[in-house]
Amino acid sequence: MKAVVTVTGKDSVGIIAEVATACAACDANIVEISQSVLREYFAMIMLVDITTLNVDFATGIIKRVRTVTEGGTVSDFDGNFSLQVSSSAKKIKVSYIGYIDKVLSISDNMKVKHEPGI
Repeated sequence: MKAVVTVTGKDSVGIIAEVATACAACDANIVEISQSVLREYFAMIMLVDITTLNVDFATGIIKRVRTVTEGGTVSDFDGNFSLQVSSSAKKIKVSYIGYIDKVLSISDNMKVKHEPGI
């Protein structure tokens, strides 16, 4: 079985190594990887073989990778993700390379639909 893992956030030295280490710790094999950096942000998409995974996908890979991405988040197989924001925050900016940035009012169980950029 395979899963798609996306990782976004502020760029820093060692991101790919840390994400690969997190996957290896769960016995997940990275089959393909694509990574881009745009200004101070990175985006990475990985196809991961989870056939031999030694932990639950969500609490294993997602939890470990999330600790690597300060200020960012990681989506699951279906593109779902979560963010923790301060109680005083009213809006968030959602961006992804190749798509139009959006500024949205914060609410529980938000749904974001990305629109391709030019």
